[in-house]
Amino acid sequence: MGFNWLCSKFTKTGILASMLFMSLSVISRTEAQSFTLNSGWNSFQVQTEIEWSQCAISFQDALYPVRSAIDNQFIGDKILYVNQEGGLSSVALPDANASESTLLVPGTKYWIKSNRQGLELMLLKSSMSLKTLSYSPPEKPLLSCEPESTSRTTLKASWSSSDIESITDYQYAIGTCEGCIDLSPWRSTGLRRSIERGGLKLELGRRYFISVRAENASGLGEYESCSILINEAINPYLRRQIEEGALIDEIAVPPSPLPPPGESRPSAELELSLLSSVPEVHVAASGINVLSQVPASDWAYGCSATSAAMMMGYYDRGSHPDMYTGPTDGGLYPLTNAIWGSGENPLSATHNGIDGRSGRGSVDDYWIAYGNTDTDPWITNGWSEHSYGEAVGDYMGTNQSTWNNSDGSTIFYYYPNGQPLYDYTGAEASYHRRDGNHGMRLFVEARGYTVISNFNQYIFPYNSNVEGFSFEDFQAEIDSGRPTLIQVQGHTMLGYGYDTSSSTIYIHDTWDHSEHTMTWGGTYGGMLHYGVGVIILEEPTSIATPTATSMATAMPTETPSATPTATATSGPSTTETCTPVPTATVTAVPTETESPIVTPANTNLPEASPTVESTMTPTQTATAFFDDLLPPVVRAFRGFAVHNKYGRIKYRLQEESGRSKERIRFYKGTRTVKSIRISMEPIPSDSIRRVRFRALLSRGSYRYCVRATDPAGNIGKRSCASYFLS
Repeated sequence: MGFNWLCSKFTKTGILASMLFMSLSVISRTEAQSFTLNSGWNSFQVQTEIEWSQCAISFQDALYPVRSAIDNQFIGDKILYVNQEGGLSSVALPDANASESTLLVPGTKYWIKSNRQGLELMLLKSSMSLKTLSYSPPEKPLLSCEPESTSRTTLKASWSSSDIESITDYQYAIGTCEGCIDLSPWRSTGLRRSIERGGLKLELGRRYFISVRAENASGLGEYESCSILINEAINPYLRRQIEEGALIDEIAVPPSPLPPPGESRPSAELELSLLSSVPEVHVAASGINVLSQVPASDWAYGCSATSAAMMMGYYDRGSHPDMYTGPTDGGLYPLTNAIWGSGENPLSATHNGIDGRSGRGSVDDYWIAYGNTDTDPWITNGWSEHSYGEAVGDYMGTNQSTWNNSDGSTIFYYYPNGQPLYDYTGAEASYHRRDGNHGMRLFVEARGYTVISNFNQYIFPYNSNVEGFSFEDFQAEIDSGRPTLIQVQGHTMLGYGYDTSSSTIYIHDTWDHSEHTMTWGGTYGGMLHYGVGVIILEEPTSIATPTATSMATAMPTETPSATPTATATSGPSTTETCTPVPTATVTAVPTETESPIVTPANTNLPEASPTVESTMTPTQTATAFFDDLLPPVVRAFRGFAVHNKYGRIKYRLQEESGRSKERIRFYKGTRTVKSIRISMEPIPSDSIRRVRFRALLSRGSYRYCVRATDPAGNIGKRSCASYFLS
């Protein structure tokens, strides 16, 4: 490069200089000796003591003095570097305080590193031998930082290294992505293996990355990153663990018999008819949809069990009448628990003397006092535990010391990334802990019904997850006639309606019999909404109701026991197409007076088949469509793009029925930055859709989410993936 390293007091004693794997050019002068400064590391030794400040860099007959460097830290007021034109430039250091010079002593090797990006001056003490110099980078540091923080100004991290002897310097940077430096450029910590950086302006809900690299004497090194989420308040009831190689969050919902003091609980101003014994869905043009016939119960030995009891009571009043079989109202679960008295609900927890029970039940066997963690009474007293059957709380593990629950508490499990966690049982054998949602499934099955699916899920975008349960997903559950558990920090409630104009949901909060509301993803009584519990039941075959949309197969009169069949299609139902083939007269006659065609509402057909008459001997068929109720399924894959060029993403369409359109949204944090609507011809099931678009976004990490809609109007759950714009 044409630079010379010059120490002017070495006229009499000289310098012993060498270059690693490079030739050395020694320039002899009457007043000094020097050597050519080449790219890479340059080493030299002194034979007499000399001040570091008396050494300089010469370039084009000009001298550029440098100040001292102690323990790998630059202390001087300037740092010299080679600019792009090959000239020598200098910039002021952040801390421009002058420092006393360092004495160069014989027996110590000193090193100078030069490259096109900059000139680094470093003093290696005699305790560091030449073996620390290597032309392969050291192992990445093992970095550790807390996954969440409530500080808006400070980030912390610590690390360790496996080959510490070869490391001469650690450096760190802070940014909004791995290796990014938008909050703090690379700074040296010397050999210190921890940082606590204050004075930052951190945004709530954003994830920040601390990157740390270890360098050896050759200047080689690679970085490792860890991320920290800035959260308003870490859920105090959460315990994060690794099960079968996956991160799982365990949240113990504590006993909450009373609402938080001084906190508001909005009441719903909505008149609902409670006259019919069959659940109805109230849909208003304004975007309000609220399920009626949803019972309200005050707190009965656990908010989670009470909320589950209200859900099961709703099904008991409609499609699944064997959820409650007690003596009250002839086995019909009442709309409130007032008939049993405040704090009692046999569908939540059975109790001797309540609802005609004679003998110990849940309360007698498990309950001592709110939050009590002692061994349950049935164990300490040596009597036999009652048999499960009537109370959903028994199956959920609520109150039970054998499932590591205190009195009033229930445990639920979640995936931290926001994906649904289906029917989790992974903690039962190892930790004797039961997931409350799995317990709800066991109860439903014990009552003789079938569960299609059940899961817990964080809501989007709690803790910045990109795959969580959205407000739209909640709407889909309500539209399907399914109440949902609403989890807020420290409490469980039941959600049974929504208002899209204000992102409002309707809830029973277990503290009275009133209807209440809250904002989706907001707080209720000061408690942050973070999750849901969903359970989807199969419709019982015994209550299939004939309607006017199906496929009926007509058999000859010689075979009177005709069997109707039905086939699902993707598309809106229509009765106009329900006509017999022209070559046959098809008549279904369940009774002497009923109309010609019997059309079951779904594939769960009544046991009794209609009597069918035909004027022809061969089998004839009359065909009609009925509603496709299956939403399309999408799976998104990681995407990428180059700035101001075309980006590419792809996603898999996994559901068999056709799709009419997809909607793609790009997010930066929680903010929508781009939206794409696609209306295309349907593609075969399990096929990949590839989308190319103009990448007019700023560089950085994003996420995108895809949601599909089929011709029948079913809206599928969204699937999300990361997206990087370089």
